[in-house]
Amino acid sequence: MLFRSILFALADGEAVGTLRVVPGPIARSEPDTVTCFQLDELDGTVTPEDYVVLDRFMLDSRFRSGPLSWDLMMAATAEALGLGVTTGFACCETHLVSLYTGFGFTPYTSLHNHPTSGVLVPLVFVGDPDHLRDVGSPVAAFITDENRSPVIMAQIRSIFG
Repeated sequence: MLFRSILFALADGEAVGTLRVVPGPIARSEPDTVTCFQLDELDGTVTPEDYVVLDRFMLDSRFRSGPLSWDLMMAATAEALGLGVTTGFACCETHLVSLYTGFGFTPYTSLHNHPTSGVLVPLVFVGDPDHLRDVGSPVAAFITDENRSPVIMAQIRSIFG
């Protein structure tokens, strides 16, 4: 059985960061997630068993300039690898795109106007060792040719232009 994982970062016993990892089969059942990531367009390219969705990524303002964001992302990567997937989707506000691209995510489709979060940028993380090394992602050491994603960026780009 699959469950959502909620990762917490603690400092002196206080929760100062969160990141949720949602397996694809659960995420695929959430209408707003399907709309945001245009998952219907990806049918035949990636199956729900092939990906996770990362959301609820929040850090206390006191910790935003430190390594905590990478620590949470690395923990999320471990969760995804534990599920046997190296493809992930996430949305972020426009000012956070460089954080996500530094980790290895790539914007891939049009902006999403969320009713409560405002304008969001849909991103995809494809376990491509070459790309991860090129952007200096800390995950590059964990993604190899043996466990790389079956989904390649060229397929996603061909769908969304």
